Amino acid sequence: MLVFLELNGVEIQCTQQELIDLGLSLATGKVCFENLVEWLIAHN
Repeated sequence: MLVFLELNGVEIQCTQQELIDLGLSLATGKVCFENLVEWLIAHN
């Protein structure tokens, strides 16, 4: 996802821990698509 966004001119500003937490939340189903979009907007 981050590579795709970077190739399209979108740079995400986050810490490694935030990225790990997001990935784990996605894997466990705690984050839905809408939450992911909100997270990306907040970290753009």
